[in-house]
Amino acid sequence: MVRQEQAVTYTLSIRNAMREELQAINQYERHIQESDIHELNEIWQYIVENEKGHYGMLLELLRRLDPEQAVQYENVSNLNFIMPSKIQLVPAVVKRGNLEILNHVRNDIRLELEAVNYYEMILMQSPISLVFQIINTINQDEKEHIELLTKVLRELDADRYGPLR
Repeated sequence: MVRQEQAVTYTLSIRNAMREELQAINQYERHIQESDIHELNEIWQYIVENEKGHYGMLLELLRRLDPEQAVQYENVSNLNFIMPSKIQLVPAVVKRGNLEILNHVRNDIRLELEAVNYYEMILMQSPISLVFQIINTINQDEKEHIELLTKVLRELDADRYGPLR
């Protein structure tokens, strides 16, 4: 079992990671709405689906490590209320220019790099097998996102990025 001080340290880190995942989801969703480049939107949508999965994995981990969070989950799961049907996103009517799209891609890569750095710090500190396993899985996906987005950048931007192939 994890000591209480360790659990608090990890739950703080996990909540920060969850914030990063939500920020990434929101950002990619905005980009999809602003872009009319179908192939790029498919890549962003793939990344959104991964990020949502990461958020879910982190929330499950948080519930396991934080008993109070688990209690709150149980309390909320027992509530009965009716939500409207799922929101269907439609492409934005006005699209921004290609320069804005390139800026989005570069910013996306920057955020993915920040996420990898953050996850690497958690991995270096984690003696807990479950934490290591889940964070490592997420980290591998984030690294894939960096490569996907870099490929998009190289294909969309007429300028070269040094020795990148």
